[in-house]
Amino acid sequence: MNLPTRHSTLLALDTSGPACSVAVQHGGAASQAYEIEAQQHTRELLPLIDKLLQKNGLEKTAIQGIILSAGPGAFTGLRIGAAVATGLATAWDVPLLPISSLALLAATIRRHSGAEKILAVMDARMGEVYAGLYENGVCTGADRVCPPQDIPADWFDGALVAGAGTVYAEHFPADANVAEDDYLPEAIDAFTLIDSADWQPPQQGVELHYLRNEVVQPQP
Repeated sequence: MNLPTRHSTLLALDTSGPACSVAVQHGGAASQAYEIEAQQHTRELLPLIDKLLQKNGLEKTAIQGIILSAGPGAFTGLRIGAAVATGLATAWDVPLLPISSLALLAATIRRHSGAEKILAVMDARMGEVYAGLYENGVCTGADRVCPPQDIPADWFDGALVAGAGTVYAEHFPADANVAEDDYLPEAIDAFTLIDSADWQPPQQGVELHYLRNEVVQPQP
């Protein structure tokens, strides 16, 4: 099965947080459907996909690949997104392409703000954040979960700090450049990521990255 590129007809899904976001790219144009209804992903996701395909005049057979925001993020949301994406990819016989949810968030922030260095932060609950550092779309600080005060100090240097994790801004350095806008990942920004030098196709299957089940070594 050949891997599609950002120029293929693609479907992208993100259910890593409170928003349920789906996007489709076809013929060089992209559009998305976006709903913020916490804990309603099961009810919202498939109807959003159907509506978006109809809006773009696309049959399901036109889709050449499905991009999945594979974490970190809310456990239940990630599992719902993965179940739907896996089911559709199997039924349509197309590849499933996982991306980091933090990379997707950083891409959304970059598109809206124009910032080049972004410290993307999500609220991981339990007094922790999911954090990743991205510069010009490339990950320069590996995704991790940690208390907000344990984010490496040099990650804040010259970075726009943005995402739902800014709820813990009181624990950031006093001179941190914290975005005033609230940012959530938007699936429409997924299409550029699979062409990134950072992105690697899955070797076998797709694993969700919860991070809490992984050991992330501190940066030197």
